[in-house]
Amino acid sequence: MEHKNILVDLLPVLPGGTNGGAKVWVLELLQNMCAATPNTHWTILVQPNLNTDFISLPNVRFVAAPGYQVSILFRLSMLMLNKLENYLTLAQYKKLYLWLDGFRMRAVKKKQYKFDLLFFPFIYPFLYKKNIPTVTIIYDLQFLTYPEFFSYPDFLHRQQVIHRACAFATKIITISDYSKNRVIAMQKLPADKIKTIYIGRSKQVVTTDDTILAQWDLKPQQYLIYPANFWKHKNHERLFIAFNAALREQKPQLKLVLTGAPCARQEFLKIYLQKSQLDKDIIMLDYVANDELSILLNNSLALIFPSLYEGFGMPIVEAMALGVPVLCSNVTALPEIAGDACLQFAPQSPASIKNAILEIYQNDKLRAELIQKGHQQATKFLNKQKITQEYLDILASTLRN
Repeated sequence: MEHKNILVDLLPVLPGGTNGGAKVWVLELLQNMCAATPNTHWTILVQPNLNTDFISLPNVRFVAAPGYQVSILFRLSMLMLNKLENYLTLAQYKKLYLWLDGFRMRAVKKKQYKFDLLFFPFIYPFLYKKNIPTVTIIYDLQFLTYPEFFSYPDFLHRQQVIHRACAFATKIITISDYSKNRVIAMQKLPADKIKTIYIGRSKQVVTTDDTILAQWDLKPQQYLIYPANFWKHKNHERLFIAFNAALREQKPQLKLVLTGAPCARQEFLKIYLQKSQLDKDIIMLDYVANDELSILLNNSLALIFPSLYEGFGMPIVEAMALGVPVLCSNVTALPEIAGDACLQFAPQSPASIKNAILEIYQNDKLRAELIQKGHQQATKFLNKQKITQEYLDILASTLRN
């Protein structure tokens, strides 16, 4: 891809942990891709308040995205539409939404830019331009499996995003075969338009810092950890019920640590814990920086991951790489990613989650087996050079075609 100009749209990326694990991975991927292609010119579109220190290379420039003001107006309009949801029929809402979305597309297309390829790591190619090759990543189709977790405005927006991504993209990348097969089935796309490339991470180097544990009165190997934003599909309520049942049944000397970006649902869950008198045993933290999270993860008895839906499940790979046993759901992409290196349970069943908690607490032999298998399984996802090259190969082949 020498002497090519590639435009990357990072406009959806927000400060902090709002974007979840995808943000951490995408920023690392971009850094690796840009460093591996010194003769390729990368232009990365960002929001004005995003810290761009994650890449400092001569072949990279950051600019405010064309049409940024249009995007802000669109978001404000969406907020207003959400407030009107109960006053409009579904047909009226859909008509108004599509008009606003079309206005945004038309306004942005008036901006003049010339690039050889457009890369959209966060699905939606709203800067799409005809005759320019386009590559996008689709993470999951959760809104189709659990539509009840979304308002109608949010459901419609996600549906439109996926539809346009599939229509405009020259090539689509998915992060698991589970997601790939779901996209093919939903959009009736040819299989050769979509390629699975697993998420890859550099192996974490964990420092020793006793103050991190002492800050929350934690002792090594005496707590489970669940790093996940407080979205509905993360299934926190059933985890609380299961953990409480484990405490009552066997009285294990365990705590449960949660991390995630602050939001209204986090406040709801805090009130839930207080009313259930579980707030002393379940510690709810805000977004935790990567270094601190690695320390918390490395000192835990196990990672527990009761999510109802995942397109990948990055925390389970991070835990396995650190030698931390993994308990996780037996649904969606999680069995594909974890293989036999985890203790699986049914996430819809608090009893199943509870049994897994007690098993990992009581069974030293099982923990040792999971740690050994986890190290082996994690190697599939820790070769950052291989994964970076797979992405560069997709971009190069798209340019040639």
